[in-house]
Amino acid sequence: MLINDDGWLMNTNEPPLTAEILRERMVATYRDTPIDVLLWSIGGGQVHLYETSVGEIFGDGWDPSVFNDSQLRQYQNIRSMISAGEGPLATLTRVAHEEGIRFFPSVRINNHYDVDYDAPSFSRMRREHPEWRIGYGQELTPNSIEWGIRDGLNFAVPQVREYIISLVCELFEDFNTDGVEMDFQRHPGMFNIDSGFSSRHLITDMVTRIRQRMNYENTQHQREIKLAVRVPETIADCERLGIDITKWIDDGLIDILIVGGGFIPFDMRIEEFVEAAQGTGIRVYGCIESLRPAGGLKTIAGIASRIWDAGADGLYLFNYFGRSIEWKQRVLKQISSPDSLIGLDKRFEIDHADRVIGSGNITGSFRHGLPPLQLPSTLHPGADGPTLDIRVTDETSSSRKVTLRLRLERFLSNDSIDIRINGTRVHTDSASLTTTSWSEPVQSVITSDGDTAPHEVDARFNWNRWPWYYEDIADPATVLEVSVDGTCISHGVNTVQLSLSRITDSTDPVILRDVELDLNYR
Repeated sequence: MLINDDGWLMNTNEPPLTAEILRERMVATYRDTPIDVLLWSIGGGQVHLYETSVGEIFGDGWDPSVFNDSQLRQYQNIRSMISAGEGPLATLTRVAHEEGIRFFPSVRINNHYDVDYDAPSFSRMRREHPEWRIGYGQELTPNSIEWGIRDGLNFAVPQVREYIISLVCELFEDFNTDGVEMDFQRHPGMFNIDSGFSSRHLITDMVTRIRQRMNYENTQHQREIKLAVRVPETIADCERLGIDITKWIDDGLIDILIVGGGFIPFDMRIEEFVEAAQGTGIRVYGCIESLRPAGGLKTIAGIASRIWDAGADGLYLFNYFGRSIEWKQRVLKQISSPDSLIGLDKRFEIDHADRVIGSGNITGSFRHGLPPLQLPSTLHPGADGPTLDIRVTDETSSSRKVTLRLRLERFLSNDSIDIRINGTRVHTDSASLTTTSWSEPVQSVITSDGDTAPHEVDARFNWNRWPWYYEDIADPATVLEVSVDGTCISHGVNTVQLSLSRITDSTDPVILRDVELDLNYR
């Protein structure tokens, strides 16, 4: 199991940050857990949180008086550790090894956050070389995908690729790390959207040169440094964005392959990556992302079951760094293997595109990395409805209760839906129809007085306080919930066919937003 830390302590801890604080609040929280590798984000947008001699360190060239509170803490924490003689990266590497955990710095290959040009987190490289940005010289439609990735680095520019090569190689040549993650998923988009596929040889050349230097370092110094990459959810989307992942596998350029950003964990096609890597020694991991949609244990267990069932070698967790020690020790063990998941309640879903909606750069970039999805879908009165696929990776015949839940819009009180699973009709006589039962996970933090509060309290700078957890909050929605005979559900892909009946004259279609299938053993 691998877990990613986004560097939150740099801007939340009151200076000075020390090795013992990093140990206590970050690394040691994984004692007595199945975590094998801790990955730490070195920064975003080519502005870094460690003692680099290649890239820009946060705050370089800035008057600290212009920083907000969060930025000032980050600036002071980085400088205090460097001044003490051991910077953040060297410290974290040492502490992780002392705790018996392998350590990988994580490089976000591109950055599409919404950042003002005159902000300290907008890199000097992008500011001084606007011609190196993807959208340079183009008139783009606001909130389109092209607009969302416009400020990211354009990897068609040779200087951009050379910079990434130097940055990644510094992390294993100058530091005693166990590997490096090249994160192409945070955030997707390295080229103009119509030229990723035709430019994929440029990224392959970049990764090849990094691999060659890593091989040399391993041979010269008897090390076993690993190269990990995180990529979009399907091979086709990898290629579309310029990531020739099958060639990387065939040429042995990588050691660890992490699939997905966690947005569509049920519909990602991890099986095709497992098949492509079979017999190569490359280990394949599936991503579970805390914010979308895996907040509660039932959903996490369903996603973990789906990943293990695909034949993956392990799990990669993103944005779980802030969970409490108790949570990490309990839940990470529960999902750490197919056997540990037996008898655990699970939720399986059909993923939907609405997890990535809205305006802004980051939304556009994440949409850029996703394939077409089954939801949302429409149900027209009197017409055959959609036939949807939902994958179940648990045996359902022994489960005490199987529940199907649909979230609907424009559903009228006298409407009815015919539901068939694998051709078997689901009896809806005892179905419940409510407007307040759709459960949405809401992140909460523990306040100084021991109470809990929604994370929006700290949304300006400190959403990632520690520890935090999720509470299920009832979200107003029209929800149809019905019990299902578990014997009609099979292991693997199941078809759900829906059709809408209506006795009124309204011709407005019903919008199907979500489909969930709960397996409850207790």
